[in-house]
Amino acid sequence: MIKVKKNFIFLFFILLIFWHIINAGISVESLLVGSVGVIVILYLNKDIIFTERDGGPITLRFLWDFLVLIAILIIEIIKANIDVAKVVLKRDMPINPIFVTTPVNPKKDFNQVLYGNLITLTPGTLTVDMTEDGYFVHALNGNFGEGMEGSTLEVQVLKLEEKK
Repeated sequence: MIKVKKNFIFLFFILLIFWHIINAGISVESLLVGSVGVIVILYLNKDIIFTERDGGPITLRFLWDFLVLIAILIIEIIKANIDVAKVVLKRDMPINPIFVTTPVNPKKDFNQVLYGNLITLTPGTLTVDMTEDGYFVHALNGNFGEGMEGSTLEVQVLKLEEKK
């Protein structure tokens, strides 16, 4: 029970800081609206964020690994955008859509969904389905479907699962 309160308080302040960054101003009204919004978000997501099975303890190490994941995602999106642009700007447009299956390596439900969404966020790929056998991914061509297993994004998502 103490971990839940610690995680709740920690996330409360992180999300409140994020709210003020987005809001671009600090006032009493902004603080109240942000606090109420953050409390509602945390309450509605308590079964995802605060369970040991799905979320686990939120530590500074976890937040660092999550920030690294965001940085890697941004780099992968930029690289994939360049690759997609190369494909669609060629005169013959070498688009050869395929479906590939890649194994589901993350164990926690939250991380499985997170990795599926990261695949979808990367241009040229789309997670169509997730089964026990793996992620069913649509790729713009064969090059985009290769190398998902053991990718830097997957490795970073797996780091989020490590016990700290």
